[in-house]
Amino acid sequence: MIDFRRIKPKIRVSYSLYKAWVNNNWGEIFDYLTETSHFKSNAVVKGKQVHEWLEKNGLPDKLQKIVNEIDGYKIIDYKTGNLNGYASQVNCYAWLSKMLKPKIETRELKLEVEFDDFVAVGVIDHFIPGAKKGTAILAQVQPIIEREEIKEVIVTKTMAYEISDKWLMDWELIFEEVANSINFQIHQGKLDDYLRYYYF
Repeated sequence: MIDFRRIKPKIRVSYSLYKAWVNNNWGEIFDYLTETSHFKSNAVVKGKQVHEWLEKNGLPDKLQKIVNEIDGYKIIDYKTGNLNGYASQVNCYAWLSKMLKPKIETRELKLEVEFDDFVAVGVIDHFIPGAKKGTAILAQVQPIIEREEIKEVIVTKTMAYEISDKWLMDWELIFEEVANSINFQIHQGKLDDYLRYYYF
Protein backbone atom coordinates (compact mmCIF):
# COMPACT_ATOMS: atom_id res chain seq x y z
CA MET A 1 0.00 0.00 0.00
CA ILE A 2 1.17 3.55 -0.76
CA ASP A 3 2.41 5.38 2.34
CA PHE A 4 0.09 8.40 2.45
CA ARG A 5 1.25 11.10 4.85
CA ARG A 6 -2.21 11.43 6.43
CA ILE A 7 -2.19 7.73 7.31
CA LYS A 8 1.39 6.95 8.31
CA PRO A 9 2.98 7.01 10.79
CA LYS A 10 -0.35 8.04 12.44
CA ILE A 11 -3.75 8.97 11.08
CA ARG A 12 -4.21 12.74 10.93
CA VAL A 13 -7.71 13.37 12.21
CA SER A 14 -9.44 16.64 11.31
CA TYR A 15 -12.98 17.88 11.79
CA SER A 16 -13.67 17.20 8.10
CA LEU A 17 -12.57 13.60 8.54
CA TYR A 18 -14.70 13.31 11.68
CA LYS A 19 -17.81 14.57 9.81
CA ALA A 20 -17.25 12.13 6.95
CA TRP A 21 -16.91 9.35 9.54
CA VAL A 22 -20.12 10.40 11.32
CA ASN A 23 -21.90 10.29 7.95
CA ASN A 24 -20.33 6.89 7.17
CA ASN A 25 -19.00 8.37 3.92
CA TRP A 26 -15.93 6.26 3.19
CA GLY A 27 -15.40 7.90 -0.20
CA GLU A 28 -14.84 11.25 1.52
CA ILE A 29 -12.78 9.60 4.27
CA PHE A 30 -10.33 8.11 1.79
CA ASP A 31 -10.37 11.26 -0.35
CA TYR A 32 -9.14 13.13 2.72
CA LEU A 33 -6.56 10.53 3.72
CA THR A 34 -5.13 10.23 0.18
CA GLU A 35 -5.43 14.00 -0.51
CA THR A 36 -7.54 13.54 -3.64
CA SER A 37 -10.81 15.20 -4.61
CA HIS A 38 -13.11 12.64 -6.20
CA PHE A 39 -15.90 13.73 -3.86
CA LYS A 40 -15.19 17.49 -3.70
CA SER A 41 -18.33 19.58 -4.24
CA ASN A 42 -18.78 22.97 -5.91
CA ALA A 43 -19.56 24.42 -2.47
CA VAL A 44 -16.09 23.41 -1.26
CA VAL A 45 -14.47 25.11 -4.26
CA LYS A 46 -16.51 28.29 -3.70
CA GLY A 47 -15.63 28.31 0.00
CA LYS A 48 -11.91 28.01 -0.79
CA GLN A 49 -12.08 31.01 -3.16
CA VAL A 50 -13.82 33.15 -0.53
CA HIS A 51 -11.29 32.15 2.13
CA GLU A 52 -8.40 33.09 -0.15
CA TRP A 53 -9.98 36.51 -0.79
CA LEU A 54 -10.42 37.14 2.94
CA GLU A 55 -6.84 36.09 3.68
CA LYS A 56 -5.61 38.62 1.13
CA ASN A 57 -7.99 41.50 1.92
CA GLY A 58 -8.61 41.16 5.66
CA LEU A 59 -11.81 41.23 7.71
CA PRO A 60 -14.92 42.90 6.28
CA ASP A 61 -15.77 46.13 8.17
CA LYS A 62 -18.85 44.66 9.85
CA LEU A 63 -16.90 41.73 11.24
CA GLN A 64 -13.97 43.92 12.27
CA LYS A 65 -16.33 46.04 14.36
CA ILE A 66 -17.67 42.95 16.13
CA VAL A 67 -14.16 41.66 16.77
CA ASN A 68 -13.08 45.02 18.22
CA GLU A 69 -15.91 44.89 20.77
CA ILE A 70 -14.90 41.47 22.14
CA ASP A 71 -12.13 41.16 24.73
CA GLY A 72 -9.61 38.33 24.81
CA TYR A 73 -8.46 36.05 22.03
CA LYS A 74 -10.70 35.33 19.06
CA ILE A 75 -11.14 32.39 16.72
CA ILE A 76 -12.99 33.22 13.50
CA ASP A 77 -14.37 30.60 11.12
CA TYR A 78 -15.92 31.71 7.81
CA LYS A 79 -18.85 29.90 6.20
CA THR A 80 -20.38 30.65 2.80
CA GLY A 81 -23.52 28.67 3.67
CA ASN A 82 -25.89 28.39 6.60
CA LEU A 83 -24.27 28.46 10.04
CA ASN A 84 -26.52 25.76 11.48
CA GLY A 85 -24.54 22.72 12.59
CA TYR A 86 -21.14 24.37 12.60
CA ALA A 87 -20.91 25.16 16.32
CA SER A 88 -19.21 21.79 16.85
CA GLN A 89 -16.59 22.60 14.21
CA VAL A 90 -15.62 25.89 15.82
CA ASN A 91 -15.70 24.05 19.17
CA CYS A 92 -13.08 21.66 17.79
CA TYR A 93 -10.89 24.55 16.60
CA ALA A 94 -11.23 26.23 19.99
CA TRP A 95 -10.07 23.00 21.64
CA LEU A 96 -7.00 22.87 19.40
CA SER A 97 -6.11 26.50 19.99
CA LYS A 98 -6.57 26.21 23.75
CA MET A 99 -4.15 23.27 23.82
CA LEU A 100 -1.48 25.00 21.72
CA LYS A 101 -1.93 28.61 22.89
CA PRO A 102 -0.76 30.45 19.73
CA LYS A 103 0.71 33.91 20.37
CA ILE A 104 0.38 35.90 17.15
CA GLU A 105 -2.45 36.95 14.85
CA THR A 106 -2.61 34.55 11.93
CA ARG A 107 -4.87 34.02 8.95
CA GLU A 108 -5.23 30.33 8.14
CA LEU A 109 -3.59 29.16 11.35
CA LYS A 110 -2.63 25.49 11.05
CA LEU A 111 -2.66 23.55 14.33
CA GLU A 112 -1.75 19.99 15.17
CA VAL A 113 -1.45 18.04 18.41
CA GLU A 114 0.09 14.57 18.54
CA PHE A 115 -1.41 11.80 20.68
CA ASP A 116 -0.42 8.14 21.11
CA ASP A 117 -2.50 6.78 18.23
CA PHE A 118 -3.32 9.79 16.04
CA VAL A 119 -2.56 13.43 15.28
CA ALA A 120 -5.34 16.01 15.72
CA VAL A 121 -5.17 18.71 13.05
CA GLY A 122 -7.17 21.77 12.09
CA VAL A 123 -7.02 25.10 10.30
CA ILE A 124 -8.46 28.20 11.95
CA ASP A 125 -9.49 30.77 9.34
CA HIS A 126 -8.38 33.70 11.50
CA PHE A 127 -6.83 33.74 14.98
CA ILE A 128 -6.45 36.95 16.98
CA PRO A 129 -4.46 36.69 20.25
CA GLY A 130 -5.53 38.28 23.51
CA ALA A 131 -6.06 37.61 27.21
CA LYS A 132 -6.98 34.18 28.62
CA LYS A 133 -10.68 34.66 27.98
CA GLY A 134 -11.58 33.55 24.46
CA THR A 135 -14.45 33.77 21.98
CA ALA A 136 -15.18 31.60 18.96
CA ILE A 137 -16.95 33.41 16.13
CA LEU A 138 -18.80 31.85 13.22
CA ALA A 139 -19.24 34.33 10.37
CA GLN A 140 -21.61 33.72 7.46
CA VAL A 141 -20.09 35.43 4.42
CA GLN A 142 -21.23 35.92 0.84
CA PRO A 143 -19.09 36.98 -2.12
CA ILE A 144 -20.08 39.75 -4.51
CA ILE A 145 -18.96 38.43 -7.89
CA GLU A 146 -18.45 40.51 -11.04
CA ARG A 147 -17.19 38.96 -14.26
CA GLU A 148 -16.44 35.70 -12.45
CA GLU A 149 -14.19 37.48 -9.92
CA ILE A 150 -14.82 38.20 -6.25
CA LYS A 151 -15.01 41.98 -5.80
CA GLU A 152 -16.14 42.02 -2.17
CA VAL A 153 -17.15 39.68 0.65
CA ILE A 154 -19.98 40.73 2.94
CA VAL A 155 -20.97 39.37 6.36
CA THR A 156 -24.62 38.37 6.61
CA LYS A 157 -24.71 36.72 10.04
CA THR A 158 -22.46 36.02 13.03
CA MET A 159 -22.65 33.69 16.02
CA ALA A 160 -20.29 33.93 19.01
CA TYR A 161 -19.45 31.40 21.71
CA GLU A 162 -17.49 31.95 24.91
CA ILE A 163 -14.66 29.43 25.06
CA SER A 164 -14.79 27.63 28.40
CA ASP A 165 -13.94 24.18 29.74
CA LYS A 166 -17.65 23.50 30.14
CA TRP A 167 -18.36 24.41 26.49
CA LEU A 168 -15.48 22.49 24.94
CA MET A 169 -16.13 18.89 23.93
CA ASP A 170 -13.70 16.02 24.61
CA TRP A 171 -12.21 15.96 21.13
CA GLU A 172 -9.32 13.74 22.19
CA LEU A 173 -11.75 10.93 22.99
CA ILE A 174 -13.83 11.61 19.86
CA PHE A 175 -10.83 11.69 17.52
CA GLU A 176 -9.35 8.55 19.10
CA GLU A 177 -12.56 6.67 18.27
CA VAL A 178 -12.44 7.98 14.68
CA ALA A 179 -8.79 6.94 14.25
CA ASN A 180 -9.37 3.46 15.70
CA SER A 181 -12.40 2.91 13.46
CA ILE A 182 -10.55 3.99 10.31
CA ASN A 183 -7.48 1.91 11.16
CA PHE A 184 -9.73 -1.12 11.56
CA GLN A 185 -11.34 -0.53 8.14
CA ILE A 186 -7.91 -0.07 6.54
CA HIS A 187 -6.80 -3.41 7.99
CA GLN A 188 -10.03 -4.93 6.64
CA GLY A 189 -9.03 -3.84 3.12
CA LYS A 190 -11.41 -0.91 2.59
CA LEU A 191 -8.60 1.49 1.57
CA ASP A 192 -7.19 -1.11 -0.86
CA ASP A 193 -10.63 -1.32 -2.50
CA TYR A 194 -10.71 2.48 -2.86
CA LEU A 195 -7.21 2.55 -4.36
CA ARG A 196 -7.98 -0.23 -6.85
CA TYR A 197 -11.06 1.68 -8.05
CA TYR A 198 -9.45 5.12 -8.41
CA TYR A 199 -5.78 4.41 -9.06
CA PHE A 200 -5.57 1.21 -11.08
